[in-house]
Amino acid sequence: MRFLTLALLGALTMTATAEWTNGPKFAPDDFPIGVWVQQPRNATRFQEIGINFYLGLWNGPTEEQLATLTDAGMPVICHMNRYAREHLDNPIVIGWMHGDEPDNAQARPDGKGWGPPVDPNKIVADYHKLVEADPSRPVLLNLGQGVANDKWVGRGPEGKPED
Repeated sequence: MRFLTLALLGALTMTATAEWTNGPKFAPDDFPIGVWVQQPRNATRFQEIGINFYLGLWNGPTEEQLATLTDAGMPVICHMNRYAREHLDNPIVIGWMHGDEPDNAQARPDGKGWGPPVDPNKIVADYHKLVEADPSRPVLLNLGQGVANDKWVGRGPEGKPED
């Protein structure tokens, strides 16, 4: 599988490969430093302190968000919503965000508390859907403590370490 994880972001030079023709295009001596779900209007201010990509967009991506990031020359890894699917040719998007922290407890659909982590089979199936829709960019899977901390209570009342 072609997952990029947050742990790997710092280890990779993120030079685009033939496999990811629309993926990251950082120079080999660049160290990827991103910000999590920040307002695109602040992109140039973040660049001034060395930030070189955005990770996640609140309720996005939207046309306005991507236009603002394009104007600033700030690449983004974001969710593949309907707007993104209709604009797969936008080069400012360098990767797709998988569901956030599927190893932790998930909010119940009825809004009443927490349920178990996301089933690993669903995580893999969702990954395949993203790659099928756009094989030209990597998919980032952002994991929380649940993946490595057997004592983590954040898996929720139904969560188990083997999840």
